[in-house]
Amino acid sequence: MSNSLRPVFPYLRVTRELIEVKQICPLCQDVSNVVVPRDGYDSWSRGMSIQDALPGISSEDREILMTGLHPECWDEVTDFASNACMPLETMQIFSF
Repeated sequence: MSNSLRPVFPYLRVTRELIEVKQICPLCQDVSNVVVPRDGYDSWSRGMSIQDALPGISSEDREILMTGLHPECWDEVTDFASNACMPLETMQIFSF
């Protein structure tokens, strides 16, 4: 467990055990809401890895909590990143 604290995002209490965290996508500005156990969210915000703190939520919801990116924008980012890398054959054209 890390000693660094993570930012705490605004949330609403759904029940005594659950909270709803709102995140804004940095690419499209859409708002995503993720309902998570409060104790797991608190553990993550205090430095525990998100997989250990919130094992019962989907990887998509964990990504929303960590970065704000929802699945559609995550796909755009990863598609762009994979297309931005030049294959070795292309790089050899530019070698001197």
